[in-house]
Amino acid sequence: MSVGIKRYQAGPELDTILAEKVMGWIRINEYWFDPNDLNASYGVRYTHNSGDYDFDDFEPSTKMEMTWIIVFKVMETKRIKNFSLSYNSDKQNWQAQFDSVLIHAQTPQLALCLASYKRYLTT
Repeated sequence: MSVGIKRYQAGPELDTILAEKVMGWIRINEYWFDPNDLNASYGVRYTHNSGDYDFDDFEPSTKMEMTWIIVFKVMETKRIKNFSLSYNSDKQNWQAQFDSVLIHAQTPQLALCLASYKRYLTT
């Protein structure tokens, strides 16, 4: 199965896909909620003045601490046996690998998010 993952760039579109598809969250107005725990939420980036409330925006494609949320969800859901993240100085890019899925990107966050999403979509 070929998944056209590389077309995604870091930003709101990819963050939305990860929140909905990988995390299984629902959007209510300007917030992301886990349907199993409606007390846990994140803001939807770029839709508000972040000073208006105490929630962090969900930005896994650019914020490493949120990237790990995606990585751990995929590792748990797909029972990942092999995982790696490395920097290729010859190509000047990052590569993330989950089992047989390998993705190259300019930032570690993007490499991890794209590899996580692609691995999530494969059986």
